[in-house]
Amino acid sequence: MAINRISGNILQDNLQRGANLSIQGNLIYFDVTSNRVGIKTSTLSDDFTVANVANVGNLRLASASTNAVVFTNSTSLATTTSNLTFDGSTLTAAGNISAGNVAATARVSGANAYFTGNVDLLGNLNATSGVVYSSRGVFYGNTTTGNIATVVGVPGYTALGTNVIAQFAGNVNAYSQINSQNINNGAQASTDLVLTSNNGTDTTYYVNLGIAGSAWNGAQSNSLGNAVSPDDSYLYSHDANLIIGTAVAGTTLKIIAGGNNSNFVVATYSNVGVAMSANINMNSNSINNVAAPVANGDAANKLYVDSITSNIVANLGNITFSNTTISTSQATGNITLLPTSNSTVIISTTSGLVLPVGNITQRPSPASTGTVRFNTETARVEVYDGAEWDSIASGVTNQILYGDNTTTIFTLDRVTTAAAALVALNGVLQVPSLAYSVAGNLITFVQAPAISDIIDIRFI
Repeated sequence: MAINRISGNILQDNLQRGANLSIQGNLIYFDVTSNRVGIKTSTLSDDFTVANVANVGNLRLASASTNAVVFTNSTSLATTTSNLTFDGSTLTAAGNISAGNVAATARVSGANAYFTGNVDLLGNLNATSGVVYSSRGVFYGNTTTGNIATVVGVPGYTALGTNVIAQFAGNVNAYSQINSQNINNGAQASTDLVLTSNNGTDTTYYVNLGIAGSAWNGAQSNSLGNAVSPDDSYLYSHDANLIIGTAVAGTTLKIIAGGNNSNFVVATYSNVGVAMSANINMNSNSINNVAAPVANGDAANKLYVDSITSNIVANLGNITFSNTTISTSQATGNITLLPTSNSTVIISTTSGLVLPVGNITQRPSPASTGTVRFNTETARVEVYDGAEWDSIASGVTNQILYGDNTTTIFTLDRVTTAAAALVALNGVLQVPSLAYSVAGNLITFVQAPAISDIIDIRFI
């Protein structure tokens, strides 16, 4: 019998039932014992259970449990067009994924994904154009070479080649930087960019560009130690050579110190040499392997200087310099010291000046007026006055001889001349050439002095 619609309230609030209630063969099932509701099922393990598919316009889930939504089989979640599926381990979208924060312990797969918040992945992030692993981080790029793994920055960049693993592109009218900072202020803290050879390790065959921390104490291993002070920057190679240079002809390598413009360039290196803009202070150390000088401005090494000072041989015109000797290649050529104007020639020494030394036959001929020499026969310094040689007296000395009424030739104790000797016989001065003559160290009287005659000879 059909029952027409009854208007008004026929059920009172908070209706109570003592046993479970099934409507239309479990179309709706109420478990009043466990306070659970089922659709097309009386087997209820949760507060609300749907046996088959539920088509919901809007679904809001709110739960304090981390397992807010649980799917128990591969067909648990599927849209009518199969664009979004979840098999219990992988969430797959045929199109785009747009979300706020995403936290996943399984897999997320989609053509494009847009996340406006955080993405926390405890599993793998897989891409069809590369390979990503998560054992120690994210590895992406060519499966063999690793190239073209990461491009960061503006999208309008120019690819810099196929052998590029990571490229950073900026577009700003200021410095564009890739910055790394170690914020630790410990005594061994530093910030480093390290490049390692294929056979290198964390401690071998690498090059290091870095900056020491503010409290650096030089005790850090695999470093330059106490050669680096706090906040110093450094560049060094470990286990191999460090080569710094320019590879194109005509380019130079410049070193700037103490400033930030061209006024502080202290050295410029090129393929023709090193141009220094400041003094070189070697701190009492040596400069080794210097070649022998060629140009006037070349530096000389010790070997070259020693050879010059020990055996100088150089020719300037007809003058020859050999060690400490100055000579002339001309047989009769004079060596002239000619100061300008009324200047004088000064020989500065505290020891002495050695004059030419020789006997009478070795006197120069012709002699120039003013020629000075030491005569070994007279034992006197003599000077040529333009007509004859005059001895320079160094003090009057004398010699006493005695006559024997026979001898006319007597031997003197030195070589002299008639002009350089005064001869007195018994106190009477004798006239040269009339009473006697002098030749070398011999004096010859015209008449033999008597036995009682005293011959007094004064050398002047």
